[in-house]
Amino acid sequence: MILIVAIALAVVASFALWSYIQGVKDDLAEDTQLVEVLILTRDIEKGATGESVQNTSIATEQIPANFKPGNAITNRDQILGKVAVSNLAARQILVPGMFIDPALAATTFADYLDPNMVTVSLPMSDVNAAGGLLAPGDLVNIMIKVQEESAAADPAAGDNTDTGGGDTAEAATGTGTGSDGPDWDGPVVGTPVRYLYQAAEILAINGRIVPQAGEAVAATATGAGGGTFTFQVPPDVAQLLNSLESSQMIFSLIAQDYEIAALPPLTDEVVEILPGENDEILTFCGPTGPQGCEPDDDSVDGDAAGGLNLGFNDEETADDAADAESVETGVGG
Repeated sequence: MILIVAIALAVVASFALWSYIQGVKDDLAEDTQLVEVLILTRDIEKGATGESVQNTSIATEQIPANFKPGNAITNRDQILGKVAVSNLAARQILVPGMFIDPALAATTFADYLDPNMVTVSLPMSDVNAAGGLLAPGDLVNIMIKVQEESAAADPAAGDNTDTGGGDTAEAATGTGTGSDGPDWDGPVVGTPVRYLYQAAEILAINGRIVPQAGEAVAATATGAGGGTFTFQVPPDVAQLLNSLESSQMIFSLIAQDYEIAALPPLTDEVVEILPGENDEILTFCGPTGPQGCEPDDDSVDGDAAGGLNLGFNDEETADDAADAESVETGVGG
């Protein structure tokens, strides 16, 4: 009796195992069922016509059914009269949306602008535009040279011809000697430079726009003669920028993770202590060297890292100077 029961259980177990194996085989057969799809055989450039691609760059291949897109194109004629909407890579399965009506693909420069934005274009020399190393998409700080109203109204004001006591024009600029000997106090700030705008993204240079996905990026943007830089800005910003002399502007290339912070204008005329003579500064990034410019470095104080105190932009005098200063460009104070 026990033997009969054991045999029966063995038969039941064998049937269950056979059923399981058959189910697995059926699933595998379903997954490995091959279907035909149309695949691009080479890279296709944006704007290529369906006619140029239909018979030379499309092949029929078989792939497992579960990998076939539900909307895969099955007839090559479906791309006739259309153009590639973007750069297409080889081995892609052909699906709707890769080729569209030419009227829909046509774009103008206005399509690159955000809502309620306008363009402003500024001609710049290489020297004032980061040495010609800028490319569309870069971020720059825009600085501008300013001139005090008194100096602009009276260009000869600095030509002091008084010879008494040795107070000559040279002495006034820190280069001469008076009756009491040399009176040079340090380098003089000739034409102060102030920050006009920060972190401005360049939309185009000489008509070349920010590269789109799949397009190559040029290493440099301008030639030996400089270039025309286009930005997208609000209308009031465009009005201001177009009212200023672009020849007095300077573009400074900044990192993508640059932290925007206000910098006060220069308030004194003479730099009494140069950074390299000040133990608290010494380098661009403070006394610790390049590591002082690293955002996480807490060993350098605020004046030494990021906003170097050269002795002429003290916060305590910035407000007074802003009230007293009238800038010829109209952006002072």
